Amino acid sequence: MHNFTTKEPVTLGTPPCTREELCDALEEFAELYKKRPIRDNDGGMKAPQMFAAWFMAKKLQPTAIIESGVWLGQGTWFFEQACPSAKLICIEPNEERIQYRSDKATYTRRDFSETTWRTHVDCATTLCFFDDHQNALSRLEVATPQGFKHLMFEDNYPICQGDCVSLKTILEENSTEKDIANNYLISYYEFPPPVKGETTRWGDAWTNEFYPTHEPLITERTEMTEDYFDGYENYTWICYAQVGEK
Repeated sequence: MHNFTTKEPVTLGTPPCTREELCDALEEFAELYKKRPIRDNDGGMKAPQMFAAWFMAKKLQPTAIIESGVWLGQGTWFFEQACPSAKLICIEPNEERIQYRSDKATYTRRDFSETTWRTHVDCATTLCFFDDHQNALSRLEVATPQGFKHLMFEDNYPICQGDCVSLKTILEENSTEKDIANNYLISYYEFPPPVKGETTRWGDAWTNEFYPTHEPLITERTEMTEDYFDGYENYTWICYAQVGEK
């Protein structure tokens, strides 16, 4: 039996945005999404996940973005649109499969944990975006001592799902890992899904009893919201975490 601490989404500290801000940005992103360079991004982020990544990058306006897990390169393009002046560092071990490559980006196969980042970026004003299916707690333990403040995790799987340890799982259970994570976390926020279905990507009921989730941003299918319905079931509770040593 799962040892849930709540049936509501865990939120720590002050959320980085309001629901109104998110809803106001839906139409702008939908127009941008029509211009995306990769039409079929199966295996990578589609509109439901990409919206949150783009929104947060645009809101923060970091001096640099470290994208760990590039897949075909769709995310890189959206980060360019959100932050045209930001330095981009793209980490992808399977670099040969990238379809969209930015002239502004530096590409590397070296894992995030293997770099002394302060010699490359201003860590305090950099956004680290993890879509790499790695242990999220380990990422906190590496990023925080180097001075990073702003992290996002796309693979933020719920309890007993997914292929990596996520912050969502850690924070929803009473465990030693939760205490460790809270030593680093100043704030933690799961972005609402643009669209929510009756079932999850695993085919079971999408209820707050087993999958605590904020209410969806969209309830009506219109011409403007159409792309948000493509792949909505692949939503994985993408989150923003502000970190710092306490």
